[in-house]
Amino acid sequence: MNSGGRRFVVVLLVAACVALTWAHDRAVANGTPSPVAGIILAILSPGQKAVAAVARTARSVSDSFANSRRLAAENRRLRQSDALARSLAIQLRELQGENERLKALLGYRQEQPRATAARVVGESGSPWSCAAIIDRGSRDGVHVRDVAVTARGLVGQVSSVVSPRSALVLLLTDSSSGVGAVVERSHVVGILKGRGRDLPVLAYLKEDADVRKGDVVITSGRGGVFPKGIPIGVVQRVERDRAGSGKNAVVMPFAELDQLDEVLVLPGGQQVAERPGL
Repeated sequence: MNSGGRRFVVVLLVAACVALTWAHDRAVANGTPSPVAGIILAILSPGQKAVAAVARTARSVSDSFANSRRLAAENRRLRQSDALARSLAIQLRELQGENERLKALLGYRQEQPRATAARVVGESGSPWSCAAIIDRGSRDGVHVRDVAVTARGLVGQVSSVVSPRSALVLLLTDSSSGVGAVVERSHVVGILKGRGRDLPVLAYLKEDADVRKGDVVITSGRGGVFPKGIPIGVVQRVERDRAGSGKNAVVMPFAELDQLDEVLVLPGGQQVAERPGL
């Protein structure tokens, strides 16, 4: 474009600006919409709409992010509350169980004035050897061959006094354990022999011995160690002796020997008060 053409364009633009300014001022004076404002709005409106749309999207994303964070925090709080509730429920059940055991043990101790209460603080065993460590020893008057029981039944006997404050109790399931026992219903006498991790058996029974599933087995008092009348367990089944002579009765102990917490230690050979219903 030559210089004359450029001057023409400049003059035209100046004239247009003057005309638009005059039209705007006239519209303002008359209180009518300004054509200049309309032109500017027409030019800027698409951009404003786009900016507004972007702003709305940004606010929506921001709100969604904030909501997700709040939901995640609430979810964590609920999970923590649920875990705490479960933990408290477990602790409560354990305390209730311990309370019941201690109440039963206390009742039994009142019937056995010479009994010494002890806690089981450890175990010592192998597939064939089963023993528990208690927190009472020579200082507490515990001796070898004293008898350990729970409120439910026989546990075993003290095999070693380790220190003034500890002793080892040989459980009735130990392979070297032998307890004089009798079937309460039929008065059939035998020896309860331990078999390690397997259930003990009432052994040396005659072929025609009157023993059956469900019979209660108690100590017979023979042998001078275990007092007469301590509940031992219940017959689970009767089987032939492997040697082919006579039969054995497999006995489930009343005392939960794999979950021992507290026991009473009785002087070996003393008379035990009978406890009906055990």
